[in-house]
Amino acid sequence: MAACKLRNYDRLRPSISNLSTKTIKYGSTFEVEFTVTTRDGVVELNLLSAPFTTHSFGMGQRMLKLEMTEPEAMEDSGKFTTTAAAPASSVVAPASFYILCAVQAGVPSTGVWVQISS
Repeated sequence: MAACKLRNYDRLRPSISNLSTKTIKYGSTFEVEFTVTTRDGVVELNLLSAPFTTHSFGMGQRMLKLEMTEPEAMEDSGKFTTTAAAPASSVVAPASFYILCAVQAGVPSTGVWVQISS
């Protein structure tokens, strides 16, 4: 039986290095700085809710893809900066804590906790 070779996703994995704020207001914009070793396609920003489980049923699961500007390169360091748009209202994202992830080629960064509030 041949050994399974796993694709090395580390070269694709982005890393969020800085946020202009960790408290995000509805309808606002905020700056995100991230690093990628190898640029491969589109980088997107996603917000993931912190779901809870009761009676073996997961509730409150939510993922939002944020609108963002085209990432701009910062020198030759592999760092990029972009401006992201917060959700417009609590109808889309109830006020709470969310995990912000940068995703490149389906590979997510380690999440950063942010709070969405009015």
